[in-house]
Amino acid sequence: MIARTVGTPLESILESAMEVRKLILATVLGLAVMMFLSGLWHGLAMRDFYATHSPTLREVPLLRIIGLGYLLLGVLMAVIYPKGYEGGSPWLEGVRFGMYMGLLFSLPRGLILYGAEGSHTGLVVVVDAAWHLVEQGVGGIVIALVHGGRDDGSAEGDRR
Repeated sequence: MIARTVGTPLESILESAMEVRKLILATVLGLAVMMFLSGLWHGLAMRDFYATHSPTLREVPLLRIIGLGYLLLGVLMAVIYPKGYEGGSPWLEGVRFGMYMGLLFSLPRGLILYGAEGSHTGLVVVVDAAWHLVEQGVGGIVIALVHGGRDDGSAEGDRR
């Protein structure tokens, strides 16, 4: 284990401020990329598919609520990413993390809503979960690139 020297209080404050800036930047960039990709997928590429297989879709989506959901997802991803960082390339770590988050975010929720409401088909659950592997995978890459790697090769969450 490498011992870290304790810096001055000013160094500690500056380091904390940098971490907060990273979290904010990772949240904003991750949010922007995921919302952009979501708009392309749901609003353009697969619009007819979702209209056919989800008959109770709103004619006009509640964009503020969707934005709030993506803001929460972006914040959670930006905060959780460094805790699970395993020391690899930000590109690979980011896509791995994002794909996990995409599954955690979409598949259980989709299955529960399918079982409870029946407002869409089982095919939507599968297609949506597959899409979120891509969408959150790209979001994870962006968040990982903002956080960057560790120079010493250790992971923040590694307690060995």
